[in-house]
Amino acid sequence: MFNAIMRGGGGFYNHPQTKRFYDDPGQLVTLHNLCMDEMLRRGYKHKSPIDYPCSPYVYTQEEYIRDLADLKNRNGLLENDILE
Repeated sequence: MFNAIMRGGGGFYNHPQTKRFYDDPGQLVTLHNLCMDEMLRRGYKHKSPIDYPCSPYVYTQEEYIRDLADLKNRNGLLENDILE
């Protein structure tokens, strides 16, 4: 995702989750680093460092609602099939 954003194209460039980070790729770096910290805690090796400044990771209420609606639509789920 990070490479797609920085190149301005690629396999994940138009993915809804990638689009969240277009304006601030530093948030994606922060999320990446949090995932890498958890992987290291579990004993995995970290082989994908990103040399880019981090930004605070923010997941807004609007993004949550949009992502939940998208998930429901893609999977044909009913309102009570997902815990909100």
